[in-house]
Amino acid sequence: LMTKCLRFHSCVRWIQRLIFKIHAFIHLILISTRMNIIMKTLLKLVATLVLFITSHSHASITATEQLPDPFSAGTHSVSETVVEIGDNGSTRLFKVYVPEGAQGKIPVVHFLHGYLVYYAWYDDFLSHLASHGFIVVSSQSIHNVYLPEAASVEAGQVLGFLEWLREDLPSRISVTTDFSRMGLAGHSRGMKVTNRILQTKPEIAQAIFGVDPSDAYGLGGTSLDEPVLFSGSSLFVGTELGGDCMSPTENSNKYFDAFPASTRHYIAAGVG
Repeated sequence: LMTKCLRFHSCVRWIQRLIFKIHAFIHLILISTRMNIIMKTLLKLVATLVLFITSHSHASITATEQLPDPFSAGTHSVSETVVEIGDNGSTRLFKVYVPEGAQGKIPVVHFLHGYLVYYAWYDDFLSHLASHGFIVVSSQSIHNVYLPEAASVEAGQVLGFLEWLREDLPSRISVTTDFSRMGLAGHSRGMKVTNRILQTKPEIAQAIFGVDPSDAYGLGGTSLDEPVLFSGSSLFVGTELGGDCMSPTENSNKYFDAFPASTRHYIAAGVG
């Protein structure tokens, strides 16, 4: 009986993953070329800003200092490696973007995708960020298509993964990791889950950034109903025309109002 139950559970999980992939494929087809261009432009804007925040979180900028052009590719070629669930105990499917040849200790950024979005859809943005000297990890959430787990539940899962990653990642890549300068990032619901992580362990990151972040109750409960504990550098990017998708009480405005005064908030004009 136990064997049959395990087989049934495995079958149900397989069907859920299949439905997720079909939904994701249809969603990808429905995205127009114009929206693709808009998203890539928005994400590269975030790459610009997180590059600024992480590089200068502990130093002031002098008048003569020249920042690299973040809209151009960085100086490093980027290798990409996909790691499956179960590989050396990994609890999540994830991809690592590595700036090959980067010297010294390299900061690590974990990125969490949005609701019903596939982790590999951010390749353009994340490889661009890695080329500027960041180790970037993008992991995949696995949840029921129509009833995602509460953000607090998934936050615990991601936090466990990040603690595992500290031990595992250094042996997988050719550059030296620096988890003392870790950044956390998320798109839409991914930022809500990320904020829940920070409520549990705010010291885990030096900087965070949200790409059109959502705190809508319907996507697994709100995350900003408790005091913000994170005191590092933070940045949020919203869209001018995103009101039909999220109200100002649920989008980047809510995060900007909730986080400490040192946070930054940018709105992409004409985008939605």
